[in-house]
Amino acid sequence: MRFPPERVRRGRLLALALAAALAGVAAASCGSGGGSAAPRSIPSTCSPSGPQVSLAAHNIAFQPSFLCAPGHRFVIQFDNQDAGIPHNVSIFSDRAEKHSLLKMPLVTGNKQVEYPIPPLKPGAYWFRCDVHPSQMQGVLVVVVG
Repeated sequence: MRFPPERVRRGRLLALALAAALAGVAAASCGSGGGSAAPRSIPSTCSPSGPQVSLAAHNIAFQPSFLCAPGHRFVIQFDNQDAGIPHNVSIFSDRAEKHSLLKMPLVTGNKQVEYPIPPLKPGAYWFRCDVHPSQMQGVLVVVVG
């Protein structure tokens, strides 16, 4: 199903606005601790580059901490580069992490896995590692497309 260009543009603008608001809350609430917190700035464009997004865990931090994905099924290519350390990815609908949408299984590094993600509505989501929730956080923006 193809959407009119105006609807796609509105969806992308809404997703970016939500992500900017979410990142602002995250930046205000994050202290000066180590690790990767949510990105402090949102890229000016957010376009998925296909049905896969890459995410790495390195030195107890997500790289990158901002992901852009399509609204249909996609895959997170997760690369845990921290030898002997378990990490995962959990996705929440809110910054307070009260509404869990997905909790992926733990992966002990060095190991790569694929996390299949079902369709998500356009908007901004919060993701974290359940083992290191205050150090490993990020924003996932889902756009129509």
